[in-house]
Amino acid sequence: QAENKLLKVKFHIIPEELMNRSVAYERRRLHRGVVLLLAAIILSRHSAGSSIRCFFNFLGGPKLKIVACQGGCCISKCPRDFDYVKAFQQLSEEDGDHIEFDTVACMDMCKKGPNVRIELDGQVMTVDQMTELEQKRKAFENVGSQEQVDDIFALSKQLLSGETTGTSHGPPTEMSFERGY
Repeated sequence: QAENKLLKVKFHIIPEELMNRSVAYERRRLHRGVVLLLAAIILSRHSAGSSIRCFFNFLGGPKLKIVACQGGCCISKCPRDFDYVKAFQQLSEEDGDHIEFDTVACMDMCKKGPNVRIELDGQVMTVDQMTELEQKRKAFENVGSQEQVDDIFALSKQLLSGETTGTSHGPPTEMSFERGY
């Protein structure tokens, strides 16, 4: 057998290496066409403000996560008849796959707990609706009522849809005891 394997295609003899490159090129071209068609469909069905975010959500991004501190100090500062963690979990489950919810052992901001932060695509985010101190600390503070949970969740949805903008502060700094380490 010769080193270059040959394939017979439509009565033409084409080296296998060239055939593989041609097939890969056509697949990429077809994939781009399908993506552009889906983008056109999505953009035609949504309002201008949310269509770009909606398209990226369809393609598997961006991901928004609400992260709550579950340290002893944060839990102890919450009213006895209110569980902020359960409230966020319930809203996240009702929302579906758009907003994830997670907890950490401690955010090291115990004096101002319960604390909650927003992460978009793995980046800690702040929004203009936060107080100056919350923006500095990159987390909502004293989250102790259903109204506050609802407001934070609504802001998160607006951030995800593009209705409001935020400032990215890089990935969260995880302490050695966060997330089970």
